[in-house]
Parts: sequence; C-alpha cells; structure tokens
Amino acid sequence: MTLNELLQVVDKGTRIQVQLKMFGLDFKVSRYKEYLKEDETKELFDKEIKTVRTIVDEDICTLQIVLK
Repeated sequence: MTLNELLQVVDKGTRIQVQLKMFGLDFKVSRYKEYLKEDETKELFDKEIKTVRTIVDEDICTLQIVLK
C-alpha cells in the first residue's frame, strides 16, 4: 500500500505521523490528512508503507506511518 492509497481511506479527522529515513536520518511530521495532501510532494505519495501503527503523541491518538 502507498501513502496515497492510505490517504484515500482515512477520514479528515485522522492525525497521521509520517516517518521517512533519508541519508541515514529519520524524519517525521505529524499532520492531519488535508494538510498532508496539500503540503507533501508527489514523490512521497508513491512511496510504499513499511509499518502502520497507532501511537499516543501529545495525548492525541495518531496513526504512525513508516515509509520504505
């Protein structure tokens, strides 16, 4: 499943944390679906999802996505 496919099935109230490893570093950002669709570049939408899990971040339940 790709990030774009996941964004098609979650509702707009879902907070999503996207994590990506580049250049040996982990980058992550927490946003709601609509902000991700507006802010992220198209290259991230086609990336495959490695891991999906639910976490509690700042007392908010978040869907954590780790991209390959």
